[in-house]
Amino acid sequence: MTTPSPQALKDTLTHCLAISDEAAVQIFALLNYTPVAGSGPEWFFEELEQARASLGSWAEIGKRLKLNDAGMSQFTLLLRHFQQLVPGSESAQSATPHQVIAALRYVSWLEKMREKQPALKWTASLPASDAESQFQGKAQIRAVELMLRQLISRAWPDKAKLSTHLTTLLGVSAVKRSQSKGEKGDIISGLMFSELASVLVDKREFNRFYAPVFNSSSQGFLVDQRKTLQAFLDEIRLMRNQVVSRQPLSAVQLALLENYVHEITEPVQKAYREGRTKVDPSAFQHADPAELGQFFQKNGTDTGAVQDSLQKEQYKAPDEVSEPVNLLATVLWSAVAVALVAIFGVGIYLLTHLNRDTPNDGKLMGEHYVGFMKNAPTGDVTGPRLELQHQGIDWTPENFRSAIMRGDRKVVRQFLEGGMTWQASWAEQPLARDQQDVLELLINFRSQMDEPEPCRRMISTISDAMARGESLTSMRKTFLETFCWQSDVVEQERQAWQQALQREKSGVGGAVKWSDIHEQIYDTIR
Repeated sequence: MTTPSPQALKDTLTHCLAISDEAAVQIFALLNYTPVAGSGPEWFFEELEQARASLGSWAEIGKRLKLNDAGMSQFTLLLRHFQQLVPGSESAQSATPHQVIAALRYVSWLEKMREKQPALKWTASLPASDAESQFQGKAQIRAVELMLRQLISRAWPDKAKLSTHLTTLLGVSAVKRSQSKGEKGDIISGLMFSELASVLVDKREFNRFYAPVFNSSSQGFLVDQRKTLQAFLDEIRLMRNQVVSRQPLSAVQLALLENYVHEITEPVQKAYREGRTKVDPSAFQHADPAELGQFFQKNGTDTGAVQDSLQKEQYKAPDEVSEPVNLLATVLWSAVAVALVAIFGVGIYLLTHLNRDTPNDGKLMGEHYVGFMKNAPTGDVTGPRLELQHQGIDWTPENFRSAIMRGDRKVVRQFLEGGMTWQASWAEQPLARDQQDVLELLINFRSQMDEPEPCRRMISTISDAMARGESLTSMRKTFLETFCWQSDVVEQERQAWQQALQREKSGVGGAVKWSDIHEQIYDTIR
């Protein structure tokens, strides 16, 4: 697979920055807000925060942009990620692949927003695509799909065991459909793109079979490499659907696709070169037009999303049950029925008796019941998940993270009460702004923080902020004390403090007195 050249990355990022700036001006005009002069994603995000304060809420901004809560959450999430990686136009001089991906993802969302709000009419764009670009895009999608097939086939060389395993993961109907549509003797060839991708990124499957292939020295775009694969593959699935319906991909989509494919295939290509896998992604990139046409006609539109975890289908094999087992089952069910009748009778007696003695107990019981349902556990459709659904907010980690970033205490609480897990890195922006109400909520639900080894990044982020003149606030101390108390973390920070002292004594410490910073952090966590 081709790697985007440094000049191509620079040119793409420059175009994206121009689109972002022009779109920002039109968005502020639509909001009747006059920003201070400036440019770049960081400027736009800061001014958008001011516009929100002026209008009263993000919901009002969403209303004018014709975005619901979920759409507004996605917009702010993508913008925040963009401005974190690309603060201003000077970043284009040495563009990185991750910066370009963040820019393209944001610009892609701007395109969708422009379709919903006709008042947005910016003209800046990426260079128009041609027939050759469309053909290359189709070939790239095909190459990724073939690579997924090969990775799964290599993980399960025994076809009978593979069929059984896929039945467990995807269900009987999916496997039967795959067998009927696929090539004879090749069950993998009939699976939908989303099914292939879901098998790859499933938590257990990925850790068991595919993590060694995708492990590389660099982190994924979303830090977690499996999550990065899930997000990129799902967007490729949507592009694939466009190809199937014979709709051309936009210039932004083609640029995104090129970068996605490189991020997905490069670790596998590296593993192939090092002999860690026999799957060679470069072997799938060449195809003639007729072959491509047949490939995309085969499975049609794919409506299933790429899932984070595949729920095993519970089904019963149609084996004949023996007569003794039937007799035993009958006896057991009879005993259960008798027990239920007895419990029911006792329940009626207690309720009647209690109602006669304490007439207000029924009211109190009702109040307790409603309160319990309001704080329902994960999966209860009458709890916080339903409340979020009524607000137009999907139950996704992305929407949860966006609510944390923008300080939406109500939505954050609903996600937490519904059982959604969170990562310590999501608290970086609220910690920088000292948004105590949201931060206190996260601390109260500390048991749902599932980021592995969060301390290295947390300490690095906080120490960098202190080097810029920010203080070690009480909430920063609370987060450090809560998550970074382990003895090895404490020892590493003590060593960092001692090393900073030695550098300063030798005269190579620089303008920032790092020893004071590390000492404060060390005193907090020890």
